[in-house]
Amino acid sequence: MNKATRERAKKGAEQAFKRDEKYYVQSLVFLVEDCLFKAPRPYFEQSEVFRDTFKLPPVDGVFEGANDETPLRLDGIKANDFRAFLSVLMPLPSSEEPKVTKEEWLGVLSLADMWNFEKIRQVSVDKLGKERMDAVERILLGRRYNIEDWLLAAHLHLARREIFLSIVEAEQLGGLPFVIKMVKVRDLVRVEFGRARGIRTIAKFFGFKLDSTSPDYLTAIASILIIDDPSKADPDDEDGKVPEAGPAKKRAKLHDPDLSD
Repeated sequence: MNKATRERAKKGAEQAFKRDEKYYVQSLVFLVEDCLFKAPRPYFEQSEVFRDTFKLPPVDGVFEGANDETPLRLDGIKANDFRAFLSVLMPLPSSEEPKVTKEEWLGVLSLADMWNFEKIRQVSVDKLGKERMDAVERILLGRRYNIEDWLLAAHLHLARREIFLSIVEAEQLGGLPFVIKMVKVRDLVRVEFGRARGIRTIAKFFGFKLDSTSPDYLTAIASILIIDDPSKADPDDEDGKVPEAGPAKKRAKLHDPDLSD
């Protein structure tokens, strides 16, 4: 079939058939770093950011993302992060759940937060809640993405653990003002009977939002995984210890919750 015949067949098909309003979907071509991606447009219409982008007028009659020659450029985005984001947004048919690493989930969270994909953002937060992070990383990410559950969990961890803030941790978390607050809240939390009261104390002291006081919610906060990073400890940990409040009062690890009041 020569080109002219193909064109006539195409024209005839366009005249004979109509396009379904729902399932004749448009694709978008993205350029991320030096890699082209092609994905169905409806997935991105979930985002107000992309919906606003789609309202922009075409250039020379062609919309950005229409083809490989005029891709929608996503400057400042890493191809690996975008690939991981797509694997969550529109997973390919498979019998296995896509394997996404911690670093990839962090990339997914960053993009979902930037583009206002609320469902994917929450999935990322839930997945990363089970990943190994120290309290400093949890707090810095919690501040950046406004994840108050992480802030509650990480502050409680620092307030209840035996070793006080190291110099490295203090510098990363805000210096002297943060240290002073942590000294005060440790005195309050260390005399609390149970993790539930400790969480409520942290929320009140630091001004964090506590969505609920139900056992399920407090259990979810307590289950957020937090570890201590030896690389951030002071050379002599004994200098960083704060004496126990009361005789033989021990604190449980955060991932082994005691939610009694």
